[in-house]
Amino acid sequence: MNLYIASIKMWFKGFREDSQKTVTYYFERDKINVITGDSSTGKSSLLNIIDYLLLSDNPTIVENVINENVEFYGMNIFINGNSYVLIRKAPQMGIGSQDVYFERTDGYPEPYRKTHNVGELNAAFNSIFGIPEHMQKIGRTNSTLTFRHFLPFNYLTEDIISSANVYFDIPFFISRSYDVFLDFALEYVNGIKCFDEKGITAEVETTKKELIKYQQKHLKNQEEVRKYKEELGKIFDEAVGLNLIPVDSLFLQEDANEMLKYVQRSISAYDKLIKDEEDTNKLGNLRKKKDDLLNKINTYRSLMGEMDRQKSLGSRVEDSLRPISYIREHIDEVISSPDTLELLDELENQLQQIKRVKQNPPVLPSDYIRRYEELKQELKECNNELTRLLALRKTIGDPVWLNRALRIKYRLKDLKSPAVDTYQFAVEQEKVSKIESLETRLKQIHLLPHDIKDELSKYINQYFHSKNGMVGSYPGTSMVYDDSERRISLLKEGAEFPVRNIGSKSNYMFLHLCFFLGLHKSILKNKAQQVGSFLFIDQPSIPYYADKGTLDNDDKKQLTKAFCLLNDFMKEIVLDEEGHFQIILIEHADESYWKNLVFFHTVAKFSKSENGGLIPKNIYE
Repeated sequence: MNLYIASIKMWFKGFREDSQKTVTYYFERDKINVITGDSSTGKSSLLNIIDYLLLSDNPTIVENVINENVEFYGMNIFINGNSYVLIRKAPQMGIGSQDVYFERTDGYPEPYRKTHNVGELNAAFNSIFGIPEHMQKIGRTNSTLTFRHFLPFNYLTEDIISSANVYFDIPFFISRSYDVFLDFALEYVNGIKCFDEKGITAEVETTKKELIKYQQKHLKNQEEVRKYKEELGKIFDEAVGLNLIPVDSLFLQEDANEMLKYVQRSISAYDKLIKDEEDTNKLGNLRKKKDDLLNKINTYRSLMGEMDRQKSLGSRVEDSLRPISYIREHIDEVISSPDTLELLDELENQLQQIKRVKQNPPVLPSDYIRRYEELKQELKECNNELTRLLALRKTIGDPVWLNRALRIKYRLKDLKSPAVDTYQFAVEQEKVSKIESLETRLKQIHLLPHDIKDELSKYINQYFHSKNGMVGSYPGTSMVYDDSERRISLLKEGAEFPVRNIGSKSNYMFLHLCFFLGLHKSILKNKAQQVGSFLFIDQPSIPYYADKGTLDNDDKKQLTKAFCLLNDFMKEIVLDEEGHFQIILIEHADESYWKNLVFFHTVAKFSKSENGGLIPKNIYE
């Protein structure tokens, strides 16, 4: 994220009555902005103020002299080229104000108009910084990742700059969540997006289990349907063999309920034949009905046959009388007798009658054919019932038949229909596609950087091995980031185990500088917008001034070398790569150490005897 701090402003109590009761510190973009001066002048408190303005819930601004005199803190920051002003009321009794002013503007307004509460602005910053959705269980509650969980990468504090084992000042933030989210955040900004590999792998396994279960359920259902149909077919065959259902009722083979109705009806009929002697007359009635139906059908057939015969006969008679017309036309040539003429007249009359009849032939009633088909169907049903009853009569008094029939009845009753198969090919394919998609994501993840040690090593060693690094003190070695302990060790070429103890605090200070510079180089290369392109460094000279007032030549060389390392980094980012970066450096050393380094810019010199420090003398005296 292209972010730099343009200025920090403080409004002291009484500023409304006296406009001089404010102070502003200006910082330059693409520079190492140095605040130097005496100890106990409030230099380090500048980080506490910056962190408070970046929405800290646990303000750590020194109360004595500083916070007790300040009414409002403000900061002008540039985010991706846009100027924003953020103002927050000074903490009261160690508790930060929940009201914040934050707007896109070039200048500071007079405090105080609230535009957001802390929660709202936190959410806005999460959006601006592109914070991914991520949660972690902390105790009994779920904590959500925010932009603030990436700030440990911007703060190289005086508490850790020469520490042998600590490279991220987690205690500075006074919250367990920073420790919990650190590894995730570090991997994320270094281009390692496999943080969800375990989740994706688990999702693949879960989806595979769901697919297998879905397929097995379908196969089980198919097997149940097969067994059901097989059993139903056996029952059907046995029922037909016992004359419980008609032979030609094939539609019953797949309908247990209808088959059961037929079986129950046959058993009921059997019971009636046994218990009620009058029902034996039913056979006679059926035979009589059959004879009646046969007579009617024969009558229908005879009438249709006679109609066809008459049609055929009329045509033949008409053909035989056609010569009469010829004779009439040539009568003078062949006939002269009166009797012959009379006969000819009679035959001609008959021919005319036949023609008239043929023109209007008799027709059968419109429902004649339908009724004929219905009679045929009734005869078929009558024959089926007659056959069934004749078979039943043969079984009267046969307990074996009855037992077999009852067994079929109860087998049908106990036969459970298979569960409805909800299987859909589209659903199965959706699960298959999901698995393939997830496995493709896993393959892509494995092709991406996935080891934070490898990713950081190539960048941090760039500065470790540089002319202003510290490889001269440990030739043939490289820096190695231990992700399990979150610390740096040195590994000699060909050695199996790293060197953990590297001696003086000066060496550890250099390791911290190389680590943070390499970390930000990696972040810039990966274009991680979650981390602002600025670094706050608090007193690299601590190892040298710890127990002495002045430095010897060797200490001066080492400190100058450290400042040159910072200058080299800025040259590489700003000039060579045409990027942007800002360092705010708090330093006890004097300006002579960096006066010839082009990327250094002195913001302020604090003196107890002169201006008083971060809070001007005229404010607290």
